[in-house]
Amino acid sequence: MGVPNFISKNLVQDLTHWANPVTGGSGTDTFDAPVSIKARLEEKNEVVVTHSGEELVSGGTAITAINVFEGEYLYLGTSVETDPRKVPGAMRILVATKIPQLRSTTDFLYRAHLNMDEQ
Repeated sequence: MGVPNFISKNLVQDLTHWANPVTGGSGTDTFDAPVSIKARLEEKNEVVVTHSGEELVSGGTAITAINVFEGEYLYLGTSVETDPRKVPGAMRILVATKIPQLRSTTDFLYRAHLNMDEQ
């Protein structure tokens, strides 16, 4: 088993991911349909800096094998609700980063720093 497979096989928690938030004409966001993903969620407070330079406190971090972006949502568990803001426990991604996997320049893991206060 290669290193990327080893790491990916340790992403064992089921999370729901709502991607691509788009603000509509009425000023409300819509998202792509929720998708179930595998990840690893760690609850840990830490200060993170957004791409605009704002310092925020993240209540947790999720590691995934899929690319995630600021403003998207994750939820520990499965949900079919189309609006993550209606799901108790859904967490907005504050900062997202890309991490190269060991011994690879083409395989990546993605880290999402989460706003767990919105739960």
